[in-house]
Amino acid sequence: MASAALSNGSDTRVTVPVAIPKSAGPGVFDVTVTGRLENGQTRTGVAKLTVRDRQKPVLSKLKAKPKRFKAATKKKPKRGTNVSFTLSEAASVRLTVERCAKRKRGRCVRWKALKGGLTKPGVAGANKIRFNGRLRGKALKAGGYRLVLTPKDGAANVGKAARVAFAVRR
Repeated sequence: MASAALSNGSDTRVTVPVAIPKSAGPGVFDVTVTGRLENGQTRTGVAKLTVRDRQKPVLSKLKAKPKRFKAATKKKPKRGTNVSFTLSEAASVRLTVERCAKRKRGRCVRWKALKGGLTKPGVAGANKIRFNGRLRGKALKAGGYRLVLTPKDGAANVGKAARVAFAVRR
């Protein structure tokens, strides 16, 4: 809804609904409102309309390569995996690690998030992050894990989390 004072010097305010196209990005826009009085005269007013960013960022094409790797050490810091993904808009990406907490018939049925994580900036389009297999300064133990990436844009809109499985070797 936008409201504007009439241009005839009157302090009467008029409130009108304004349809905002989905293609309109966030920002402040001038909206011109023209009204016709009963005596045939017209009045025009201008209002400022603020459109907020409510679009959640979308993270897609998530891959970890290689899927099996050794965690980095002080002597061998280049170990780890390359995580690649695409973002629909610029956003920071929170990386958390989950480990299987319960297995049933050889398959994980419950995952538990480990303490710690990383937050990295991301740009619209293709992104790459190096994950060295360490969390809170310690190497992950050998076993199966999931990397969870959650995007959050500058307007604090949080996108849907994406997950990719990986394994740490001895």
